[in-house]
Amino acid sequence: DVSGGPNGLAASGGHLYGNTSTSAFALDESTGRVLWERRLTSAREPIDIAPVVANGLVYTSSVGMRPDGKGKLFALDARTGRTVWSFGTIKGAWADPAEASGGGAWWSPTVDSQGRVYVGTSNPLPWGGSASHPNGGAYAGPALYTDSLLVLAGTTGRLLWYDQVTPHDVRDYDFALPPILATVGGNQLVIGGGKGGRVIAWNRSSHREVWSTAVGRHLHDTGPLPDRLVSVCPGLLGGVLTPMAYADGRIFVPVVNECMQGSATGYPGFFSTNYAAGRGELVALDAATGRLLWSRPMSSPDFGCATVANDVVFSSTYLGRIDAVAVATGRLLWSANEPAGINACPTVAGNLLLVDAGAEPEGIRTPTPQLVAYRLPG
Repeated sequence: DVSGGPNGLAASGGHLYGNTSTSAFALDESTGRVLWERRLTSAREPIDIAPVVANGLVYTSSVGMRPDGKGKLFALDARTGRTVWSFGTIKGAWADPAEASGGGAWWSPTVDSQGRVYVGTSNPLPWGGSASHPNGGAYAGPALYTDSLLVLAGTTGRLLWYDQVTPHDVRDYDFALPPILATVGGNQLVIGGGKGGRVIAWNRSSHREVWSTAVGRHLHDTGPLPDRLVSVCPGLLGGVLTPMAYADGRIFVPVVNECMQGSATGYPGFFSTNYAAGRGELVALDAATGRLLWSRPMSSPDFGCATVANDVVFSSTYLGRIDAVAVATGRLLWSANEPAGINACPTVAGNLLLVDAGAEPEGIRTPTPQLVAYRLPG
């Protein structure tokens, strides 16, 4: 019983933690026995996230998907499932609760050594707007805390600081990726990204923005939308859609270049879009300055994350190609093609590269879903 988001499991202390669309649960890792299950939400605000376990707590989130839905962050006792705290990611009431919704987290939060929780939040809805409320009139104003980086005290859920990246978002520009924590040149940074196609670094002590870099294609991506349809880039499934990676002072960014027709009253073609017709790229940025170091084009969207092992970064395309690229230069070292599309993150475990190939894009006539393991050199 899961909804349509990234989802996933977390393992800690011999237990597996996960979610249904409405509840969190814990299983015994060796037997599968249910240790506890805790209902947290309803279908109005489903759970779409893989949980994170740290310091005896399980962190998860709902997202606001239906009218008056407001995504909420939760911390549960890892041993019992008791709710320790919750934090509403929408500040105040919607201008029109019969139409507006949003907030919450699509991807897992990040917890630092002091127990602080860093999380990126999702957009308000409806995209663009509606005939009765064009350009997001149903969520008038900035719509805090959508499209934001939030930093919370891990044990209490108290908001420590935040920055809203896209106030009053009418383009579905979730700032949703798991934040990356890195110490670069003596500076402690938190680095985030999202569907607006922008990667941003903040100083964790001063909370000030250090740099902001646009990646991928951008067109009609700021300000109000016009009444007529225009090509919006990034589109609803463009920008930086899946997690980035960090190594050796570099941020590796999987980019989707997929534009979409939108206007002040909505995006009518979203559900008929051929996602395989888009393009992608894998980008490396200097983590200290945000400067572009290299960019490698990809023949279809990169929905597969960036994964680093030693001096190689792995990523994939929606049409099933896996690339292994040198972190320093972006040079292609190795590639392989799978018999199904890829919209999951490559994983490195020991000397194995594990790849889920299970998507069914229009560009693959008879996809064969499977889990593939490649042995990496020692």
